Amino acid sequence: RDMLGRGMGSLLLHRLGDRILERWVSDALTPAQAARLLYIYGRFGVRKAALFRFLGDFLAEPAHLDALNAKQLALAVWGLAKCEYVHRQYLDGVARSLADDAGGRRLRECDSQVISLLAWGLAKCGARNLRLMTAISSEIQSDDFLTIFNSQDLSNVAWAYATLQIDDKPLLNAIATQAMQPLYLAAFTEAEISSTLWALATLGVRHVEFMQAVSRQLTADRFITSFRPHNLGNV
Repeated sequence: RDMLGRGMGSLLLHRLGDRILERWVSDALTPAQAARLLYIYGRFGVRKAALFRFLGDFLAEPAHLDALNAKQLALAVWGLAKCEYVHRQYLDGVARSLADDAGGRRLRECDSQVISLLAWGLAKCGARNLRLMTAISSEIQSDDFLTIFNSQDLSNVAWAYATLQIDDKPLLNAIATQAMQPLYLAAFTEAEISSTLWALATLGVRHVEFMQAVSRQLTADRFITSFRPHNLGNV
């Protein structure tokens, strides 16, 4: 992306999309390639509805869903979400595939970033599947997994549950407890702090220690004076 530049990359991806839609190319496509393409288009923010519809239809086939691991499923969801394209059949297929996984084996293959991107992507697309979001919550809270999340991961997950109106107070309290640690608070951007505070308020989570820690962080070195109006409003 950095080497190509946004303009050149967008042009190439538009042309690539046209080629993929040609029958001789699409017939040779694998599920892993299709999922990777959605992620790449999301990274560049290139919107191509006909291609997304084709790739979503392709990936929603049961055999293709089964061929993908959880990371590939998640990154394809994120790519669609970044381009603001909702492919309901694919999203429903991902939810069934991951929620029906016995023992959560597939979710355990994901690192913290992939889990957060999956949650964010589902919320951005309005895909509210309680069984999957419960499974994601359980995975996040298991075996100290939350301790390897970075500030953006924490913010993404909190925002996702609040956006989907999923009242998971144990998860949000766990996120707040992790986020209040000094190294995390120092790494938070204004958008991440604002988003996390909004999520806690939306779900009615009152975590006094986190709020006190945030207050100290915001007033240190006049950090709060750099906030843009819409982020300041959430504070």
